[in-house]
Amino acid sequence: MSEKKKQDWSRVPGRIWAFIYFLGFCIFSGVVIRANVLPGKYLYPILTVSGIISIVLLMMLCSRKLKRGWKITAFVLSFLMAGIAGYAGVHLGETAAFLGKITRAETVQYEKYYVLTGKNSTLKSKDDLTNGTVSVFGGKDEGYRRAESHLKKCASVKFLRGTNLSGMALTMSEQPRGSMLVSTAHYQALKVQVPEWKEKLRVLTVLQVKKDVKDLSKNVNVTEQSFNVYLSGLDTSGSISTQSRSDVNMIITVNPKTHQLLLTSIPRDYQIRLTEKDNAADKLTHTGIYGIQQTLESAEDLTGLDMNYYVKVNYSTVRRFIDAIGGIDVDSDYAFSTSGQAYHEFRKGHNHLNGDQALAFARERHAFEDGDLQRNRDQEKIMTAILEKAAGSTTILKHYSEILSACGEYLETSMSRDEISDLVKMQLDGGYHWTIHRQSMSGESAMAGVYSMGNQRVYVMMPDQENVKACVAQIRRVAGGKDFTGAKTDKKKK
Repeated sequence: MSEKKKQDWSRVPGRIWAFIYFLGFCIFSGVVIRANVLPGKYLYPILTVSGIISIVLLMMLCSRKLKRGWKITAFVLSFLMAGIAGYAGVHLGETAAFLGKITRAETVQYEKYYVLTGKNSTLKSKDDLTNGTVSVFGGKDEGYRRAESHLKKCASVKFLRGTNLSGMALTMSEQPRGSMLVSTAHYQALKVQVPEWKEKLRVLTVLQVKKDVKDLSKNVNVTEQSFNVYLSGLDTSGSISTQSRSDVNMIITVNPKTHQLLLTSIPRDYQIRLTEKDNAADKLTHTGIYGIQQTLESAEDLTGLDMNYYVKVNYSTVRRFIDAIGGIDVDSDYAFSTSGQAYHEFRKGHNHLNGDQALAFARERHAFEDGDLQRNRDQEKIMTAILEKAAGSTTILKHYSEILSACGEYLETSMSRDEISDLVKMQLDGGYHWTIHRQSMSGESAMAGVYSMGNQRVYVMMPDQENVKACVAQIRRVAGGKDFTGAKTDKKKK
């Protein structure tokens, strides 16, 4: 083989690598742009500098006249650039996937309804219901109407309505062909109200009833206009799609111009109206059983405010996120220990908490004279600590991968990917310091019948309407760019 051909063949590896490098750079540029999380002051210099360096390296790799030493240098530098771009690309890809997971707000929801019968009933399947009568609790609310329609497709039945949930269940259980249609909430209530219910009742069949979920988002320009985010914390672990009681209820008001956050806690036992159940009276916590749509509608009905977006979390979210950022620091108003859950002790004053401890701190109420009201205050402390720690100058960078992998399956929001990206870019661009304010709604303890418990009288907190109006007024002040005039304010540290 001639010397010239040998030289041509010697250049082949360099040209192949140059082609691979060029494709890799194009992919990297596309991922950076598509991720849409970097403000222009970072994005354009990164792409410009990396582009210039890449052009120079490509020219060196493809040059026929460049000396061997420079060729080796070009190879080393291009491998280094490719490694950096690959590392950044993977993380940006993880970011895009994370945003895709948490912005998967439900458009269709399924509610479970149970057809119950007596333990010794002659009914063996839903087919045996034909030409029979099924007892149904309460009025014709939307959910029960859908369930009745679903059941009629399976069997020709008539419905008999009543107003005493446990009484209806006991009467039905003594009949040889008795049956009763109940929602998930009322099924859970019967387990509490009917003594030895396992010996008296059994499930004949379960209906999965489809429910269309309305898009309740009131979208705004999140970097220019104030907005409210409703935080619903469910009392369950695992999949975020599981419906359960909403034990943490907080309105987070964000003013992107004045860089103020106002956290407004609402007691879980607040008496509210279930807008999807003929405005039946119930506790706020029970709205979570019917889905986030009902929670938002009840909160809007209570306050007269738009809930522009929601964020839904559960026990798993809290544990995993706090562990991922290395724990949080809170100041406790009291020394106390937990009861009715995993045992933890907390000292008065400073406490450093991991995920399990933070969850226990936020859940405890029996240790306090104020009960739910003190729990609301402690939940505000946890949320403030999370916001301060997460927005720290190095926290997200240090724990980036852990945060994304920890929370992707346990967090849901109605904010779009673009809206979240816009907020991230705004913060990165300005490096703003946020002032966090806190307030809580209050009320009077009472006993009242609630829908989800079959109108059984249980503990509720009757809203103090003057207090609710005062809290709403503060929300409007902060949203309108005015100073918060309440008692609790935390200035975020740099």
